[in-house]
Amino acid sequence: MLPLPRHRYETAFGNAGNTDFKSCMKIMAQVVSVAQQGTTGRVCADAGFKTTFDSFGMLPKVLSHPLIKVDSLNAEHTILDVPDGAPPLQLGERIMLQPVYSDSTLFLHRVAYGVRNGKVETVFDMSASVGRVQ
Repeated sequence: MLPLPRHRYETAFGNAGNTDFKSCMKIMAQVVSVAQQGTTGRVCADAGFKTTFDSFGMLPKVLSHPLIKVDSLNAEHTILDVPDGAPPLQLGERIMLQPVYSDSTLFLHRVAYGVRNGKVETVFDMSASVGRVQ
């Protein structure tokens, strides 16, 4: 078995009672369509696989709404499954996702924000790492 990067390990095994690993990486996405929420329970947010990849069949976890699950990712959108009994999502509402694999999450981004208690504390310039191997 190949060792998993720390972030992927936490996502894969964090629900199995392992509390040693805590992920600090989060993705804020915005709900861009609720047209099918009432009929199929599907909602669309603006963070697809260009924002965060699935890895080894695992999809990002919705941290802000525990009953809601990520159904799939396409290039620019996350398809969410809102089950019966879950509070409905609103158009424009922001959701917080936990990515599965941090490397692919940062690959296409030029900036990462360090946020604590809802306030931006620092901004990380990621432009030197995009498309370059050193």
